[in-house]
Amino acid sequence: MPEYQVIKSDIMPQVKSTKLRPDVQPNPEWKKELTKLRRQIIPKIGQITNTQAAVERISSQLDQILAPSPRHPQALYVALLYVVSKAVLKQAEEEVTVKPSTAFPLARVVMALVEQGHDLLGTVFVAKLISMSSHWIVGTVIGREPNQSDEDYRKSLGYRPASSGETTPQYIERMGGLVTLYAAILQTPIQTTTSREAAQRIPAYLRFPRFWTWLARLVGNSDLMSDPAASHLLACALETAGDRAMEVWGKQMVKLRAALGRKAFEADGSVHLLGGEEGKAGRIRLGLLLDAWQKNGAIHPPGREYDE
Repeated sequence: MPEYQVIKSDIMPQVKSTKLRPDVQPNPEWKKELTKLRRQIIPKIGQITNTQAAVERISSQLDQILAPSPRHPQALYVALLYVVSKAVLKQAEEEVTVKPSTAFPLARVVMALVEQGHDLLGTVFVAKLISMSSHWIVGTVIGREPNQSDEDYRKSLGYRPASSGETTPQYIERMGGLVTLYAAILQTPIQTTTSREAAQRIPAYLRFPRFWTWLARLVGNSDLMSDPAASHLLACALETAGDRAMEVWGKQMVKLRAALGRKAFEADGSVHLLGGEEGKAGRIRLGLLLDAWQKNGAIHPPGREYDE
C-alpha cells in the first residue's frame, strides 16, 4: 500500500477534527481540557521568532503542555498534537507564504518537540499536511476514488471549496508556504543534545533523505511537472533546503540543478514545458534562483541561521 494511503487510513481517523472527535467529545473532562489547552497552544505558535532563546522557550512551554505529570490520556494527547500541527500549518499558509524566512523557526520548534519524545507529532503533522496539500507533499499523483464528488476530489488535492473564491495563483502561493515549511523541517539538523535513541524514533518523512525522495518523485512525474504549480514549488523547496542538499548530495544536486535550469529556460510552446503554459511566472522565479545559486555557490536563505 502506498505510504500516503497508510497515513490516511491509519492516522487521519485519529486527527480528523477536534470539534467532532468521537474519542474526546463524549468525555466532558477531556473536552474541557482540550479547549483550555488549545487556547494556550495557538498563541504560542504565533509568538515564535527566529532567535534561539525564543525557539527554546516556546518548545519548552509546548512540551510542558503536551507532557504534564501525570500524562494526558492518549486520545487527548493525540488531539493536542493535532492542535499543534494545525496551528503550525496555518502559520505556513498565512505567514510563510508572505515571508518564507519564518518557516525556519517554526521548523525548529516542530523538530525540537519531536526530538524531546513527541515523535508521534511527526506522524500527526504529516498526516494533516498531506490532507492540506495532497500530491505536492507525497510527490505522486493521487487518483480519484470511486464515486468521489468533484468537490471532495478538489478538497483531496488541497483546494479550498469553490465558494471560497480562491484563485489558482492563490492556491499555488498557499501550497508554496506549506512546501517551504516542509523543506525547512527536513533540512533542520538533529540537535547535538538529542540521544541516539530519540533520533532513531524520528519518522522517516521528517528526515532529510526524504527531501531527495521528494525531489526525485516530483521531477520524475510528468503529470506533476506539467502542472502550473510545479516550478513555483520547486523554487520554494530548493530556496529553503538547496544549500543543505548540496552539502549532502553534491554531484547529484549539481546535475539536478543543471537539468532544472534547462527546463526553466525552455521557450514557450516547448514539448513537456515545465509548469505548462500557465507556469511562466514560476519558471522565471525558478530560473533566476538556479542561475544565482550557480553563480554565487550558495543560496543563503534568510532565516536558516538564527537572528542575533
